[in-house]
Amino acid sequence: MEGYTFVDVGAGKGRAILLASELPFRKIVGVELSEELACTAQENVERWKRARHSWTGKRIRVVRGDALEFRWPRTPLLIYMYNPFSCPLIAQLSAKLASAARPGSHLIDLLYANPTCSDALTSAGLFERLWTARIEMDEADQKADPYGTNSDLVSAYRLHPHR
Repeated sequence: MEGYTFVDVGAGKGRAILLASELPFRKIVGVELSEELACTAQENVERWKRARHSWTGKRIRVVRGDALEFRWPRTPLLIYMYNPFSCPLIAQLSAKLASAARPGSHLIDLLYANPTCSDALTSAGLFERLWTARIEMDEADQKADPYGTNSDLVSAYRLHPHR
């Protein structure tokens, strides 16, 4: 994990990037289209840094912008998505990631929570599904969940750009 950059596509208020900062990622990036949510995510990052007495100074940044226009780091990537887009946009993102990987041929893994558009991700043959699991939420997450569910379906994928 230490060589990977964690990228949360559709970062919202930044929860996933904050949790990722507890793991040994090289860099952590949240990409969010909404200006309001990107500002909130950045404020949450600043609060998180102040509240952590053992802060390691990891590079966390929030990028306000379109994920389809984002310049992907040239390191191995772990991309996290919590069902951020419609299926056509997921297909476009898949193609963009494959293009980004070709010059450096670096590793791209993707965690997709509630993968409603998994077919759009895999149909071009660029991403291979590695596994799918149902992950139980803790009590606090269950209370906060707007849909009243107690678990999330999560799938892991690996990009194979040279197929």
